[in-house]
Amino acid sequence: MSDHQADLSRVWDEVVHELSSGTLSPQQRAWMRVTRPIGLLDGTALLAAPSDFAKEAIERALRDPITEALSRRLGREVSLAVKVDTAVPAPTRPVSP
Repeated sequence: MSDHQADLSRVWDEVVHELSSGTLSPQQRAWMRVTRPIGLLDGTALLAAPSDFAKEAIERALRDPITEALSRRLGREVSLAVKVDTAVPAPTRPVSP
């Protein structure tokens, strides 16, 4: 892993922690935990989500909080692109008692 990728992974972990401590629903927190940063190119952060459903949830409900948190941590405006990567594990649903 390159230093740049390691830095982005560290920043992503901080963003996940920050947003998970806020007002996200349990499902949104689960999507954040299984989404992975792929890279940062020309001010666009590319994330990998485990499914189309997760991708849509991130783009619809989490885009603004993610871009705001990434921008704060990186010290510059960041936009967001999300792709589906089925190699990323999807969160499992808790088993009902």
